[in-house]
Amino acid sequence: MESSFPIGRKRYSQIHNGSRWAKLGREIHIHQLFPGKRLDGLRSTFIRYFQKSLSLKHMAQYPCNSSVSEQAVVLSLYAWTSDIFICAGQEAYFGPLLAEMEPKLSWDFLIFDELTWQVLYQYPKFLASKMIRAKDEVITGLERYFEVPVEARGGMA
Repeated sequence: MESSFPIGRKRYSQIHNGSRWAKLGREIHIHQLFPGKRLDGLRSTFIRYFQKSLSLKHMAQYPCNSSVSEQAVVLSLYAWTSDIFICAGQEAYFGPLLAEMEPKLSWDFLIFDELTWQVLYQYPKFLASKMIRAKDEVITGLERYFEVPVEARGGMA
């Protein structure tokens, strides 16, 4: 399976017509999560990120903590775990460069993710401004990231 997925310009141009983007995304996701060296790389990136994030020092620097002492940090479990999983996935799939370029991207994505129901219910733009703003920030951040040459990105899955 690892060598059967031809990623290249020819394959990209065949799918670029827009009708098969969801299928391409699914195929790439399956390809990366198929047992083997790619899955092992993703797993080790997630584990390293979780180990770093679970340290008391890292939690004390977390932006949404409400109190910090030498032995404890009080923070929102929902916000903290959401951010950790988003950031771990971001680092696993895009490497550390995206977080360096766009440090607020995980929060913007979290806001967008919480408000995507507004898309499903076709809320008018003036009522969905917070969701649209967050979506635009995520898209802008990803566009900036993809402007960087592939060789300079490094650490990608």
